Amino acid sequence: MSSRQMRKLTKTVETIITEDWRKQLNGLAAYHPRHLLRRVGPMLIGVCLNRDSGGEKYLPCFHVHFLGMEFPCVSLTMCTELRTPKGAADFIQVQMHHQRYLDAVSRLIQQAPLPLKGPIHLDQIIEAYRQYAATPMGQLQAALLYGNCIILLAICERQSAARRLLDETLESLSDRQEFQSFGGCAEFQHKMKAAIENPDNIKQTVHAQIQSLAVDKLPADPLIY
Repeated sequence: MSSRQMRKLTKTVETIITEDWRKQLNGLAAYHPRHLLRRVGPMLIGVCLNRDSGGEKYLPCFHVHFLGMEFPCVSLTMCTELRTPKGAADFIQVQMHHQRYLDAVSRLIQQAPLPLKGPIHLDQIIEAYRQYAATPMGQLQAALLYGNCIILLAICERQSAARRLLDETLESLSDRQEFQSFGGCAEFQHKMKAAIENPDNIKQTVHAQIQSLAVDKLPADPLIY
């Protein structure tokens, strides 16, 4: 299909655009239209091509999803939008896709907080979470972000580090509203301690989520810890 014919994100156009990105990001697979993923241990790492309301342009975004917490869909945790050199969100007009996507892929790989191919070390993931938690959007999600990290450390047999991060989180998050998604600060603390003390239960959650979200056929790379 020519650029002249590609003006809006129809199903056919979405398929073409998704496949173009997949060919360049060959460590990922198409999960849904405009959504590419891979699995690294209990983490999903990928790229979502978010459409605008009119369907005439899309915004490439890096993201992760942690499988150690029950969730009905793949979340866009640590969502990192492709940025222009001046720092603005870099939307791509559908009709300009063929002219722009190769450069966009290259820049998103450079801007992504984590690699989109190959093994990843646990410390890389924790550091990426920490850096995102310091951003304005990350500060609004700090309890969730640090909760992911605590549980991730626990199932990677880093119990001491998980306990230290739990103490740090409880001390640094003074606004108790940040724990609302967990049912309050006390419930957050209870869930984190349970994960640290019973990591096998979290591993079962990971296996169940892999099946529930149908991500078992994705490319899988090792998490090093």
